[in-house]
Amino acid sequence: LHLNDHDEIKSFLDFICDFASIIVTSRERLQVEGEIVYEMRQFTTDEAEQLFLSDLEQYQINSSERKILRQDILENLLDNNPLAIILITSNMPKGKRLDALKKELEIDLFKKISDMELSVFDAETDINIARKKSVYGSILYSYRYLTDPEKHAFELLSLFPAGIDLENFKRLTRFDKTKATNSQHKPMITDKIIKSLENKSMIENNSGLIKLQSIVGRFAEAQLVERDDLDRYYINAFEFNHRITSAIYNYGFKNINKALSVFNNQQGNFLKCISYIDKINNDFSETFDFLDKLKSLFIDICSLKDFINEIQLKLESLSSERKQSVNIILLAARYFNGDFSRVFIELKQTSPLSSITLLDRTKSVERIISSIALNIYEMEGEALYVAEYESQIKRPSLFYPHSLIHLGEYDKNLTELCHNDFFSFDTAANMGLLKLNTIEEYCNELHEKSHLERMQASYLQSKLTPLTQEQIKGLVTVNPYTNGLKKLMLAFVEQDAAEAHTLYQQAIEQLQHIKYYYVEAIYFMLNIFKYNTLKNLIAFTSRD
Repeated sequence: LHLNDHDEIKSFLDFICDFASIIVTSRERLQVEGEIVYEMRQFTTDEAEQLFLSDLEQYQINSSERKILRQDILENLLDNNPLAIILITSNMPKGKRLDALKKELEIDLFKKISDMELSVFDAETDINIARKKSVYGSILYSYRYLTDPEKHAFELLSLFPAGIDLENFKRLTRFDKTKATNSQHKPMITDKIIKSLENKSMIENNSGLIKLQSIVGRFAEAQLVERDDLDRYYINAFEFNHRITSAIYNYGFKNINKALSVFNNQQGNFLKCISYIDKINNDFSETFDFLDKLKSLFIDICSLKDFINEIQLKLESLSSERKQSVNIILLAARYFNGDFSRVFIELKQTSPLSSITLLDRTKSVERIISSIALNIYEMEGEALYVAEYESQIKRPSLFYPHSLIHLGEYDKNLTELCHNDFFSFDTAANMGLLKLNTIEEYCNELHEKSHLERMQASYLQSKLTPLTQEQIKGLVTVNPYTNGLKKLMLAFVEQDAAEAHTLYQQAIEQLQHIKYYYVEAIYFMLNIFKYNTLKNLIAFTSRD
């Protein structure tokens, strides 16, 4: 509700609720049609007391202690907050007096919490200062009772907000070989430490996948950055995330659905990794390869916003050479996210087409930059230039060359040798070789977030056998290109000639940056309306 695009989100909820019932948690009412509100009330003091005592086995209190517990500790200090209560009781030493607990919380913690410390939990909806104090104070209380190894493990887990397998986490925290030659295989984090953190409610352990609750993770992150021995942990975490990303990316050639499912569950760790790439003293080609693969995978699940934000936050902290290289990845992400016009203008200024052919493709960074830039240029109408260049360098590919598709150059033998994707299917369709059941099966196997690929594949389906309006309207648009394909499909099945004409014009305008489908939309429009609209169409396209 506090995002800039909240109206679009609410509009989407309005639309999707025609097909499903949606459960939303929110601090405020959404104010959308059909909204039914179920209020999650705050704990009563009776419930808070029951939770407090249930977590302390055989804990006996008298009437005076009960008053301290209910009024001073639960109501005034912990705000009857369940998370705060659990954190306090899980870390209370046996036999601790409640008046001592009250004094410790009140004097040592809550009265000393600064605005700077509370900013750890700042968000536009977190306006209740008393509640923030109760949560922060309870986490701080628990943190103070941790041993040094427990604190270290707790803080390092903030590098993996999506969670990490227990054994992998232990391997990442082995002693530095240069400092502990006799203990180089001994992990700093042990099962005992993890179990202790779990017993103290500081971490979640789901069948060996360990993680922090988001609010606890923010506290741990604030503590972690205060340490001065983080370099080797950053590099270990980066190398781990790089290996995982490469494995997911490569497995996608065998089973893209499963690969994207794993990536979707782990994306929080990869985004977190971007936040410390400037602190890693490694071969830049590894960092660049990591970011390039992330870019491709985030494009595949149509979730580029956070990736773009993290890259933008890091750009200024990079050296000028690295900044220029990473900016190419940022441009590609913005382009696929729908910022076509501005990105293309920036690309032509920073990386003119003529300069791309001068890059040394034997160097991995320059090879990736070349591929990214050429991909955008060919979509924008430079397919012949790209095809000639690729012919010279004999660039290998598992997929049908996109430049040949944009030029309308089709080859049956080459199509059969290529990996199945939208473009190889489109080539087969234009040669009359694509069967409807093949593309239907492909659609059914796509990941649930592969909205771009699903829109493209559905467009192929509609060229073979038009889809219904209900099927088309159920497709999700993620940028102007997908919106253009959707308008084009709706035009195919629209019975009213005037409305169909409007849909074609809207599709043409949305598709103008992806030149092949821009021309194809014009072709279909002319084919339907023959030459009656040619004069108007020429006037419309003269702006391009």
